[in-house]
Amino acid sequence: MTATHAVTARPSDAGAPKQRSRDRQRLQRRTTFAYWLATQLENDGKIDPDRVTAVAEATGVQPTSVRAWLSGQTLPAIQRLAPLAAAVSADLAEVCELAGRPLVEALRAAFARDPHTSLTGVLRRWQDDAGYDAAAAAAATGVSRFDWSRYVCGSRTPLWTALQRLADGTGFDLVYLTGLAYPGDDAESVGMVHRAIAFDAPAARLLRHVRQPHMTVDQLAAAAGLGRSTVVMFEAGERVPDVDEAAALSRVLPISRPHLLVACGLATQDAFAIHDDLTAAARSQQATRVAGGQLLRRHRLRTGVRWQGMSRQTSGRTAAEVAAQAGLERSFVSKVEAGTKHPSIVQIRQLADAVGVERHLLLAAFDAA
Repeated sequence: MTATHAVTARPSDAGAPKQRSRDRQRLQRRTTFAYWLATQLENDGKIDPDRVTAVAEATGVQPTSVRAWLSGQTLPAIQRLAPLAAAVSADLAEVCELAGRPLVEALRAAFARDPHTSLTGVLRRWQDDAGYDAAAAAAATGVSRFDWSRYVCGSRTPLWTALQRLADGTGFDLVYLTGLAYPGDDAESVGMVHRAIAFDAPAARLLRHVRQPHMTVDQLAAAAGLGRSTVVMFEAGERVPDVDEAAALSRVLPISRPHLLVACGLATQDAFAIHDDLTAAARSQQATRVAGGQLLRRHRLRTGVRWQGMSRQTSGRTAAEVAAQAGLERSFVSKVEAGTKHPSIVQIRQLADAVGVERHLLLAAFDAA
C-alpha cells in the first residue's frame, strides 16, 4: 500500500511572489536613480571624477558610495537627499521621488543632520552674504522692514504669501523655506509643506512662468474659456488641467500643447517626437478649412438679391439667410467661412445648394471629394 503525502506550501513560500515584485521595484528604482544621477555628473558624455568628489563632500560620504549610487547598487540614505539635491542644483522634490522617499521625511532628516538649521539662521546668513542691512533685505524680498526683523529674530513665522516673497527674493527653494518655517508634525505644518510642494509642481510652475509676462489671470481665463477660480487652482497646484483644459490653455499661452501635457503628467516625452508631425497636419487642415470657407463666402456674397425700399441690390445674402436655407446654425456657417470649422460632406452639399455653387467645387475646396 502506497502512502500519499499532501504537499503543502511552506509559510515562507506564500509571500514569494510579492517579495519578488518588491525586489523588481527596488531594482527599477535604483536603475532609474542611477541614470538620473549620471546625467547630472556627466561631462562630454563621461562621468566627471571632480563632480563625483564634490557630491561626496557635499553629502558627507566617500566617493565609493557615490559610485555605488551611479552603478545602481544602492540608493542614498534619506539624510543625504537634501545635500545631494543642493550639490547638483536639482529640485529636492524630484530627487525624493526618484529615490522613493517622502519629501517631508527628507526635509526633517536634513534638519536633524544640522540642528542649527532654521529659517532664522538661513535668512541671517543670506542677509550677511548679500551685504544688506535690514531695510535693503526687506526691499529685496518684498516684505516690510518690521516683518523682516521679526522673521530674522524668530518672533514671527511667515505666512504663505510671505513665504512666496521670501523664496522669490532670496532665491531659496519654496519647499525648503516652508519646511524650515513649519518643521513640526502637526496638521498645519504638514499642510503647509504639502501646499508648497503642490505650488512648486511642474504644471503650476510652468503656467505661472508663461502667463505672468503676457497677461493677467482674468485675461487668461476669458481667452481660454475657463473660470478664473479654475486658473487660480491650476497655478496654485491645487488642481491639474485635464486634456481639454490643457489644450485650451496652450491655444492662448505661448507654449506648445505637448509641453504642457507633459508638465501636467498627461503625456510622456514621446509627445515631443510627434509634435512636428501634428503641427504640420494641423496647418494642412487649417489651410483646407480656409480655402473652403473663402469659396463659400465669395458665392454667398455675390448670389441672391435684396430689396431696400424700391431699389434692387445684388449685394448677396447674410450668413443667417444661408444658414436658414441650408438648415444649419448661423454661428456654424460663420465659423466655416472663418476657417475654424470643417463641415461634413452632407453639410458641404447643403451649403453648396444654399449659395448656388456646384457641389463638386465646394467638396474639392474642403478636400472632401
